[in-house]
This record gives sequence, structure tokens and C-alpha cells, in this order.
Amino acid sequence: MSQDIQLAQNNGTIPSSDPLAMPSQNGPQGPSPFQKMHRLLRGRYNVAISLAIGGAIIGGLVGWLSQTKEYKSIGLIQISPTLPSPDARNDQVVPMFAAHVQAQATLLQSDRVIQQAIKDPQWGDYHKGMSQQDSTAMYGEKLEVKMQGASIISVAYYDDQANVAKNAVAAVVDAYMSIYGNNASEDLKKKMGYHDDRKRALTGRIQANKAAIANLAADNGSNLDLLLNAMTTEKVRIDGMVTQSKMALDRAEAARPAAPNAIPKANEPIPESMIDTIAEGDPSIKAIVSERNRADFNVGKLLRIYGENHRMAKDAKADRDAINDQLQIQARRFLNSEKGVRFNIEGGADTVTPAELEQLRRNYTNVVSIQQRTAETIAGVARKKFEIQELESKIEADQQDFNTATRSYDSLQAQQLLANQVTVLSDGHTPTTPFSDKSQKFAMAGFVGGAMVPMGLMLLYGMFDHRYRYSDEAGGDLSGITLLGILPNLPDRLSDPEQASIAAHCVHQIRTMLQINQPPGEPHALAVTSATSGDGKTSLTLALGLSYAACGTRVLMIDCDLVGAGLTHRMNIEATEGVLEAIANRGLLEYVRTTDINDVCILPVGSSLSHHASTLSPQALRRMIAEAKQHFDIILIDTGPILGSIEASLVCTSVDGVILAVARGQQRPMVEKSLNHLVSIGANLSGVVFNRAQGADFTNSISGMSARNQRNGKGGQFGPVARAVASSYKPTGNGSN
Repeated sequence: MSQDIQLAQNNGTIPSSDPLAMPSQNGPQGPSPFQKMHRLLRGRYNVAISLAIGGAIIGGLVGWLSQTKEYKSIGLIQISPTLPSPDARNDQVVPMFAAHVQAQATLLQSDRVIQQAIKDPQWGDYHKGMSQQDSTAMYGEKLEVKMQGASIISVAYYDDQANVAKNAVAAVVDAYMSIYGNNASEDLKKKMGYHDDRKRALTGRIQANKAAIANLAADNGSNLDLLLNAMTTEKVRIDGMVTQSKMALDRAEAARPAAPNAIPKANEPIPESMIDTIAEGDPSIKAIVSERNRADFNVGKLLRIYGENHRMAKDAKADRDAINDQLQIQARRFLNSEKGVRFNIEGGADTVTPAELEQLRRNYTNVVSIQQRTAETIAGVARKKFEIQELESKIEADQQDFNTATRSYDSLQAQQLLANQVTVLSDGHTPTTPFSDKSQKFAMAGFVGGAMVPMGLMLLYGMFDHRYRYSDEAGGDLSGITLLGILPNLPDRLSDPEQASIAAHCVHQIRTMLQINQPPGEPHALAVTSATSGDGKTSLTLALGLSYAACGTRVLMIDCDLVGAGLTHRMNIEATEGVLEAIANRGLLEYVRTTDINDVCILPVGSSLSHHASTLSPQALRRMIAEAKQHFDIILIDTGPILGSIEASLVCTSVDGVILAVARGQQRPMVEKSLNHLVSIGANLSGVVFNRAQGADFTNSISGMSARNQRNGKGGQFGPVARAVASSYKPTGNGSN
């Protein structure tokens, strides 16, 4: 049940009395695992047991046949704990003897020994066609090597054939002895000779590399790192000098072209502005400047008088040019002397002469030369250091190889001594009795597993089967809701009087339960609905109507199933007007029809269709029911399925109680949805009726009751359950209202 239904039960909306299950004083108890299994297997026990027996037999046979007998062959190898010496009194105990024996046990099951063993002719014939990888894997799985005491190793092999087990042990022992035992001495000597030659070659290479290192360090001393650090420090100082000299030269060079008295190159004339500046500091040059100025004046005068082509003008120009040439020679001589014109260096008050500028250039050239020589010297020392480091790396690698060769030589020498200490006590025997036989255990496991598989499948099938199949399932699953009773699954043509009597008794029992919960002396209106169509709600309505009439109760049955109209058809009523007209005209009695049974009347559906349900309202239904209570003691309303019709919800909220019909085979989720819907709309659920119960349900519900034979009453198309009730009821009149 859902939480909504349980909440409604706790609030009193749904009655909690259940005649089939008494609640525990400690609260509701869930079903035990055995009860759950019983519910899943109920009705399927014969099939489940038959399948379980068959599965157990098959599983037992499979388990028995899946196992084969295994034979075990064992070989023994002994390792002496002492190393013999020429003088027996000086025999030495093998160091770490236990670890040595354990190492030999590991070697016995190594891939190398196994791969050598599978090359044995007998083994190859037995496993012909298998790849080496598969043979090695299978050999390793069946091979078992263990310590037996302090100095003995056992070699065991398992196989389903005794001779194969014996041959496998012998092959492993022979392979081990050929690789690590006495037979391996010559091979060990060859390996020792190889490592000895290797040691001598490495020693020669190490000595040659050390001599090369001595030669490289001879010119510069043994500590090249100290020399390289000192030279690097000196280079840093020289780099600073170069930087300072370059900065001074750059400043002088940058200021010289910008000065008005900068000395022009040898092929360039000295500008007039520089000559005027020189004339201010040198009287001789000043006199020549004055003489040139007079010559310029004279040339200009003659040009104005005689023109350019006159001899006197040309002579005057020649004299002036001679004076200019002399002036250029004297001015350049002055500039190149120590008395040359000084000019300011840009950005400061210092001055520099052309001679000083030339000295700056020579200084910069000398410092750069020193810098280059120093860098070359440092590069040479660094190159020698790199060569020495490479030689040292080679020496280190050769030394490691030398140490490895030494260890290998010593190990082979020890192996040569230890190889002579191995003795084969047994290379295996041919077993005559199986070592293990698991057929019985696997047969039992297969028997149990084969029985559980079909049983589990049946349980799984039961888990996915959500149908109601037995009446007590409705009582258990719908805990807290009244199970009013059960109705048997009767044939349409009911001919057995005993079945009819029992069915009538069930209906009367349902009616009695309803009357017990009904307030005494007051008319009562009940609606009969179901989760889906076909659950027998119409037949239940007819049967209850006849049962109420049998105890002298005035009954009105209302057909409010606008789609199915089953109640109207069952009673053979033909009327064009019915329940909708009674509601619309607010008059009930004029649309009520009498029946052939005393105290039973019916309000037919009339000509209503499904779309007419939209015209109904709860107020109109309550008004009609209230009017019906003025004339009848019990009103039974047959309505459509609660999940599929509009009128069903309206009717269920307007009546005093709702009866939910649940047929065998109905899906549990559908019933739960129906109950949730009834709770959500506020309907008062009177209880549940389980319909189409099986014989076992039916018998258990009325055990001890004697069936009564009654003659059939009038029923027409009532249905089997209603006809069963009618057969136990004898009308007392002509059917008047």
C-alpha cells in the first residue's frame, strides 16, 4: 500500500477492520521471507518442484562428469649445505643456505626450466600440436615445487594420466640439472672466461683514459676549475674596461660631428666658421684671414668694373685662391697640433682635442684585443675541461661495467661450487592411485545449483507477476482495508446446487458485513466500482440488491455506468429515460422501474451516453440520493471503473460508502491507483470484495458450512453470482414497489 492510503487509514477515511487478519499489538508486521517466497511460488509449486528435480539431476550429472581424477608424481632433489675442500676438515658451510635452497626452488619452476622441460620427447609427443606458450602456461599451472625440510626440494606434477605426471617431473628435474646442476659446469666455465676477458679489457680502457686526462691537465695544472674561475673573473673585469672605453669613445665620437669646429677629413675643406674660430686664437692665421678678406674685396671690385673675363679680375681671383689654399694648410696644421681646437663633449663640461680622441680610439682597440684573447683562452680551458669530463664519464661507466663483470664472475664461481652440491634423490614415480577425486563434491554442488536455478527463475517470474491470484493476497496486500468477502468463480450456466448455495452464502456474508458497519435505522447509499471493467462490479451490485431484499430491505439499484449500462441490460429494462432525467427534472420516482423481485427497484441508465457525464455534478447527485433515501432503505449504485470514467468519481464522493470489486488476475498497480484515487477525492471506502476466487479460497473462507440446496429463482441475464442469490430467495409478491 502507498503512503497516501496508509495515511488515510490512520485518519479514519478507510476502515481498518479486517476480518481475515488481526493486527499485532506491536503494530503491523511485514511478511517474513518465507511468506514472500510462498506468495511468489503459490500455485506454481508443482511446476517449480518438477523443474527443480530435473535441474538437480542435470546439474548433478554435469558436476560429476566435469571432474576427472588427478594423479600426482613427486621427485626429490637434495642440496648439500657444505662446500668440500681438499682437506675435509676445512669444509665450509654454504652462506645463507636457507635462502640458497629457496632460490633453487624458485629456479625449478622458472620459465627457462619449464621451456627446457617441454622440449623432452615424451612431453612433446603427449602435447603435440600445442604452442610453446600454451604448453608453458599449462605446465606452470600443474607444477608444484615445495621445500621438504632444510635441504630437500620436492617437485610435484598433477595430471589425469599417471605416466604423464611421472614424465613431467622427470623432464623438469633433467632440465634443472642441465641448466643449474652438475651438467652446467662447462657452461659456467665458458661464462666465467667471458667475464674475465671483459674485466681485462675494461681495465686497459680505464688506464688509457686516465693517461689522457693527465696529458690534458699538464699544461694548465691539475685544477682546471680554479683556473677557469680566475680567468672568468678577469674576463669580467676586462669586459667592464671595454664597456667604459666604449662609452667614452662613443661620447667623444657623438660630440665631434655636432661641434661647429669639428675637424673635417683630409679630403674635405675646413669650413669658414672653423677658420674664423681658429683665427681668434692664432694671430698668424688671423693675418692670413685678413689678407684673404682684402683679396675677396678686391676681386668683387674688379668683377663689378671689368667683369669675369677681364685679365685683372682673373689675376685677382687667382691671388685670392692662393691665399685660401695657404689658409687651409695653416688651419689644418693648427688643428692637428696639440694646440688644436678643443670642443665640448655632449652632456658635460669636459673638452677633448682631436689628439685625445685618437688616443681614446687606440685605447678601445687595445682593450677589445685583450678581451678577445682572454675569451679564446677561457674557451680553450673550458674545452679541455669538457674533454676531461667526458673521459671521466667513460672511466666511471667502464668502472661500473668492471664491477658488474666482477660480480658476475664471482656469482658464476659460486654457482660452479654450488652446482656440484645438487643430488637427485628421485626423478618422479608412476602413481597408481588418484591424488584427488572431486566428482562427488562437484556433483553435489551441481545438484544443489541445478535445483536452485529453476526455483530462482520461478521466483523471478513471480516477482514480475503483479496479478491478484488468491483472496488472502487481497487481504494481505491491502492491509488495513476491510475485505468484505470473496465470490467464487462460477460458470455462466450454473447447474450445481451446492455451488449456488455456497455463492449465495458468500453474498449474504458481504451484505452482513456492510450492515454491521451501517448506522442502524438510517437509509444508506453504496457505490460499487472497480479498477477496470470486467471485475464483476455489476454482478456484485445485483447480488447485493437481491441479498438486501431477502432480509426485507427496500432496495433501489441505480445504473450510473453511462458507458456499459450493465445493470440495465442485466435486468432487461428498456427505457429511454433514466438517471440523467431524474437528476435534471428533480424527480426520482417517475423514472424508477419495478422488478420481478419484491422490494427491488431500479433506476435505469436510459439513453445516456458517455459524454453526458459532463452534465453531472456532486450537488445534483447528492440531491438525487437524498430523495432516494426518503423512499428506500438501501441505494446501490453501479458506476463505471474508477480509473476510466468521470461519473465514477462523482458518485463515489456523493455516497455513504464505496465497494471496490477486485477480480482474480487483476494487476496490483491498478488496484493501488484506484485506492489512491478514492483517497484523494475523499471517498469513504467500505471495503473490498475479491471476485472469481478459486476453489481453495472459496472452501477456506466457508469451511464447516453445509451447503443448502435451493431451487433457482428468476434471474434471466442476472449473471451466475446474482442467479445464485436469486436461487436462495423466494419472492413474496408480484414485484410491486
